[in-house]
Amino acid sequence: SPGSRSPPDRRETGPDDRLRPTAVRWRRLRSLDPVTLKAFAATIRLGSIARAAGEVGIAASAVSRRIADMEAALGTPLLERWARGVRPTAAGEAVLRYARGTLSLVDRLNAELDDLDA
Repeated sequence: SPGSRSPPDRRETGPDDRLRPTAVRWRRLRSLDPVTLKAFAATIRLGSIARAAGEVGIAASAVSRRIADMEAALGTPLLERWARGVRPTAAGEAVLRYARGTLSLVDRLNAELDDLDA
């Protein structure tokens, strides 16, 4: 529908893709951005998609969709969803470690660029 986000690369895989699963995963993860990583980290820290959405400043449905897109790209659940919140799976904990590292690098880059502008 018009205005909706495109799903991650869900094209059918070819014979070469089965030989290079890391390359396929990398291609699917290209769409990750700092807002998605912040929303994911906040969701785990706060235990709630709705609270994370409030902190990041986007709709809860958008946070939920971004996380679902990450799960589809990685081919594994990242969160256990319960009536009263969420908890990370083992894969979610692994992704969280890298998300935090990536966000830290982005913050350091922004600080360095700010210093250059000063």
